[in-house]
Amino acid sequence: KVYRIPRDEITSGTWEQIDVVTDALTSDSFVSFAQGAGHLIWTASSMNYPRAIELATLSQFNITDLLGLAGRTAAYHKDRMFVAGSTQNPSRVYFSDIGLPTDFTTATDFLDIGGDDGEAIQDLSSVEGLLLIPKTNRAYLVSGSGVESFFVNELSGGTAATGRSAIRTPYGTLLAGTDDIWVVQGGGVDPMSRPLGSGYLISGVVSTAYAQDMALVCNSATGQVWRVNLVTGAWSIEARVGADVGSAVIAAIAG
Repeated sequence: KVYRIPRDEITSGTWEQIDVVTDALTSDSFVSFAQGAGHLIWTASSMNYPRAIELATLSQFNITDLLGLAGRTAAYHKDRMFVAGSTQNPSRVYFSDIGLPTDFTTATDFLDIGGDDGEAIQDLSSVEGLLLIPKTNRAYLVSGSGVESFFVNELSGGTAATGRSAIRTPYGTLLAGTDDIWVVQGGGVDPMSRPLGSGYLISGVVSTAYAQDMALVCNSATGQVWRVNLVTGAWSIEARVGADVGSAVIAAIAG
């Protein structure tokens, strides 16, 4: 189910359900949201189709062009919606028509990213005019804006744990891998979790957030949250216990 809350009703907690999926294989897969061209879409690898909501009318519908191809991640980039990491084609990125985020031609409009490595695409992020595509043990940047101009460049580093591993910040885009955290900036990638040594590990689903110079990375399996001040480089860690174990970082709000 999907709920929304108007900004001026956050303090009162008045939520409204705006969508529900009835044909998902399971209800415990993590979900990716993406917004563009007046639509909000949400997708998970357990769904038969991604879902779309027209924001002006709050009308909901299946993206039928992607039957059986609902991915684990989505991003709106250069006037197209990108969906990737489906169970059927885990290394393939499908992209929509320009300005039409729910219209896909799956027979021709796709990119295969390192398809021979057997790894699934874990996340997508629009970064500095490029599309960042992290996989389990490598990462890629895609330039261009269409079928004839897309160019895929493999980075020299970068990994991604399962979950929402990429987070944009003013200091670069962070990638939370299983054993390392990376920063992608200016087309390059560098490890930034070396000060943690073996103290950093994602054993469950990862989630990330950013606010006020601070990046947060959460491991759902243990409830551990790593924090790094991107200005000073100072690290800290907090461990949730009891009923809070299994939590995820959803968002960080300035103030």
